[in-house]
Amino acid sequence: MSKKFRVGFIGCGGIAGRHFNDLAEEKRAKVVAMCDPDPNRIKTWKERRPELLKAAEYADYKTMLKKEELDVVYINSPHNVHYEQIMNSMKAGCNVIAEKPMVCSIEHARKVCAASKRLGKAVIVAYQRRYQSGYRKVREIVDSGELGRLLAVTAYQLQGWLNGTKGTWRQCKEMSCGGQLNDSGSHMIDILLFMINDVPKEVFCFLDNRGTEVDIDSAVCARFHKGTLLSLLVGGGASHWREEISFIFEQGTLSVYGNKLILQRGGGQPQEEIALEPFAHTPTRNMLDHLTKGAEILVGPEAGLRVMQLTEPAWKAAETGLPQKVKM
Repeated sequence: MSKKFRVGFIGCGGIAGRHFNDLAEEKRAKVVAMCDPDPNRIKTWKERRPELLKAAEYADYKTMLKKEELDVVYINSPHNVHYEQIMNSMKAGCNVIAEKPMVCSIEHARKVCAASKRLGKAVIVAYQRRYQSGYRKVREIVDSGELGRLLAVTAYQLQGWLNGTKGTWRQCKEMSCGGQLNDSGSHMIDILLFMINDVPKEVFCFLDNRGTEVDIDSAVCARFHKGTLLSLLVGGGASHWREEISFIFEQGTLSVYGNKLILQRGGGQPQEEIALEPFAHTPTRNMLDHLTKGAEILVGPEAGLRVMQLTEPAWKAAETGLPQKVKM
C-alpha cells in the first residue's frame, strides 16, 4: 500500500459529516488537519469520530495550507469564500473537493477552470446526484436519441428552506450570494444540465424573496442551443420536501422520481419502470481513484461553470425583467 493521502478540511459544519463518512470507508486517505473559526465544531466532530482525534486544528485556513503538506482539501464554507479558498488551495499544491455552488459568478468559475488546468490540480464539485445511477441512465437515454429529440423538460424542487435556514448565513446575501436557487437548487440545476447535456442559450426568471435578503421561490425558464425548453420551479417556502422531473421527447416521456424512472412510450403503450444498475461512487472515491489510477473526474470545475451560466443570468433576468443571453 502506498502512502495515505493527507486531507485537510476548511469548514467543519454539518455538511462535513458526509465527507467524513466517505473517508471512513477509504484506506487511501487520512484527515490530518481541520480548520473552522469556531473550535467547538472541530471539538464536536472529534468527539463523534475517534479517527479525527489526532488531526491538527486551525482557525485560519491560510495558516493550515502553509503549515501542512496536504494532498486534498475539502471546502465546506459559506459560498462567498469558495473562490478564494479554492484558488489558494490549488496554489498551495492541493487538489480540491468543493461543496456547491463551486463559486458565485461566471467570471470566478472560468478562473477556477483555467487555474485547475494551469496548475495541474483536480477540482471536484460535490454534486452527489451525478453519482446516482438513475440520473446517469436519463443522460444515456437523451444522448441515444431512442425517443427522438428532447423537446422540453419540466422540474420542481420543493423544500422548507425558508424556515429551515432562518437565522443562518444562508439567508445573508453577502455570505450566500443568493437563496435556495444558489443552495439546494444548485443541485437541481446541475443534474438538469447534466441530463439534458446541452448549454442554455437564453434564460428568464421570476423571483420572490418572501421578505428576506435572498431568493426563496424561483421560476426559471430557459431555451437550449438544440431547442429544448426548460421550466424549473424552486420553491423554498414549501412545507415539505418534494421533487419531480419530466422529460418530453418526440416519441415518449420519462419521469424521474429520485432514483426511480418511469418511461411512457407513444402509441398507448403501458408505462414501464426502468431497471437500474448500481453506480458506487462518491466525490471522495472519484478523487482518490483519479490520484491513484488516473480515473476521469466525473464532476469537475466545468460543472460549476455551467451551473453559474444558468444561475447568474436568471438573477439578472429577475432584476431587469428581460430575458438574458447566456455568455459562453
